Amino acid sequence: MLLLVFRARDNRFALHVDRVREITPMVVFKAIKGAPDYVPGLMNYRGEIAPVVDLTALLAGAPSRPLLSTRIILIRYDGNGREHTLGLLAERVTDTMQVPPGEVRPPGIDMDGAPHLAGVILDNQGMIQVVDVDGLLPPSLRQALFPESGETVDNGGESDAA
Repeated sequence: MLLLVFRARDNRFALHVDRVREITPMVVFKAIKGAPDYVPGLMNYRGEIAPVVDLTALLAGAPSRPLLSTRIILIRYDGNGREHTLGLLAERVTDTMQVPPGEVRPPGIDMDGAPHLAGVILDNQGMIQVVDVDGLLPPSLRQALFPESGETVDNGGESDAA
């Protein structure tokens, strides 16, 4: 399996590239009032409004730094039965790695507090935590960002986040 590797401060993480639509440089986000600190806002992705989750803030407790390698990983995300685009802001998005499926090991502990952790990989630089993107968003945030069909999101009348 092919994984995209990124960092959240000093920790390495990876996610399956089969969910990745595109990787883009930083843009200006439209803030969402009342959103958690790890949701910097919305962006315009090819005419679609896409929420963005800061993986460094979510996984390491501090916002992503504006490094040259900080990128937005745009993924396909199933939100309430429909496919949406979700932006994942991450640092040092520079590498991919090919890993045989058997190399991803279970984390070895009960992960109720980290449902996004699918497993770990060991390489010559240490440990890489594999992220399950379906477990990233708590149900309440998933519902707020991707309402059921027929519901509308109040965007304050503004349509462009980029």
